[in-house]
Formats: sequence, C-alpha cells, structure tokens
Amino acid sequence: MKKFGKVLAVIFVLVLILVIAQVATYDESKNTAEVMIEAPASAVYPYITEPEKLMKWIDGFKESTPLTDPELAIGARSREKIVVDGQDYFMETEVLDFRVNELLTVSITNEAFYSKAIYTLNETEGKTILSLEQTSQYKTFMGKLFASLITTLAQDKLNNDMGKLKKLVEKEQRSIITAEPELLEPEMVDEGADMEEDEELDMEEDEELGMEEDEE
Repeated sequence: MKKFGKVLAVIFVLVLILVIAQVATYDESKNTAEVMIEAPASAVYPYITEPEKLMKWIDGFKESTPLTDPELAIGARSREKIVVDGQDYFMETEVLDFRVNELLTVSITNEAFYSKAIYTLNETEGKTILSLEQTSQYKTFMGKLFASLITTLAQDKLNNDMGKLKKLVEKEQRSIITAEPELLEPEMVDEGADMEEDEELDMEEDEELGMEEDEE
C-alpha cells in the first residue's frame, strides 16, 4: 500500500508539472466570427466604432469613458465597463488602425488579459460581410489554466453578439427604406405647387404684354 501511495504521489506530481509547464508556455487563444449583413458598410461601421451603438449589440457593455479626444483616431483610448453575471469588469481600449467603412483594429487590456481585435468589412452589391478576428493573451496563472474554456465561452458570446448586430442593422435599414417615400412626397407636392405658381406668373406676364401691345 505504501508503494502504491508513493506511485500515486509521483504520478500526481508529474501531472502537476505537466500542467504547469503547459500553462507557462501557453501563448494565445484566437476567436473568429463572420456575419453577412444586408446593408452597406457605411451603415455597419458606426456600430463598431460608436459606443452608444456598440452598447446595443455587445451583451454586458454598459459604459464607455473617453480617455482622449472621443473622435475616431489612431491612439484614441477609452475605459469600458462590462457587466457579467452582476460583476463589473473594467478594461481599456485603444484604436490601433482604421479605414472608415473598411477596417478597425483595437487593443483591449485589463489586469488579466490583453486582446487584439480586427474588424474587416467587405461590401458587395449593398451587402456587407463583417469579419472579426480576436487574439488574446492571458496574464494570470488561472487565466492560462482555463484558457481553453474561456476561449469556448468567448466564441459563443461573439456568435450571439454578431447575430444581434445583424438583426439590429438590418432592422434600421428597413425603417429607412420605408420612410423614404414619405420623405419624397412633400417634395413632390412642393414641386407641383411651384409649377402652378410659375404657370400663373407666365399667364400674368402674357396678359400684361398683350395689354401693352393693344395700347401701342
């Protein structure tokens, strides 16, 4: 029994060493997501750059405080508040690169991890494919230990959030298209009124000319 106990102890130590070695050498995790949105890139881009719109589709995103000029620019930073299961988490984001309606690259940092997120937009015939690639590096032992589980949970959240974004933007586009005829009608009425006024003026001018000719 003593020998058996020693064998178990040795196996436990070896397993522990392997786990620690794996965690110590763990580099990064990666998540990707892609969605096709029936809207132009110009309608999608504000939803990945403007905090008020981001809060509408990123679950748990509750607050954003600018740390620099709030305008979109390389180097712009902000402090974000995320709520998960009633627990508040804070992180800092920084814009690393952007091309309006085409690209956005940001870093996301807090005491437990560092992430880099790259959004790319490709528009074809009024439809936009939005792709996201996010790599994360964990700073803590526990983060590295449970990196695989965290990555899986993060993937589920990304898929859900992107699906919500698609519905939100497409609904907004439908409302714009529906409102367009109503916006055009007053203009058409005004144009008709202007034409009538022009015709009346022309008749008056013709009458005046006729009267002048009679007098001569």
